[in-house]
Amino acid sequence: MTMTKDRNMLFIQAIILFSILDAFCTHLGISKGWVTEANPIASFVYQKSIVLFYLWKVLMPLFLLLLYPYIRANPLHKRLIQFTTVVYSLLMLYHAGWLLIVWSGPVI
Repeated sequence: MTMTKDRNMLFIQAIILFSILDAFCTHLGISKGWVTEANPIASFVYQKSIVLFYLWKVLMPLFLLLLYPYIRANPLHKRLIQFTTVVYSLLMLYHAGWLLIVWSGPVI
């Protein structure tokens, strides 16, 4: 396995971790009334069932992991995996920001 393939596998593992953290942070934020779900599909799933929401958030990136052996040679797929990792990284910064604001108390 080359360094690029290893790196893309790390990106997929990061996506899985970020998706789980996103589900947890989103559930925490919604349940406390701190945030709302911006993704209309995720919001619909969350309103139907919190368990289904967690399953969806975990199974979608795991499905990507299962597909990886078949898509890893495609340069477009590699770029999409990298792009998704960047988007999830930004989402983690967003979660960190609102958690910091909520837990640090009111700003004068």
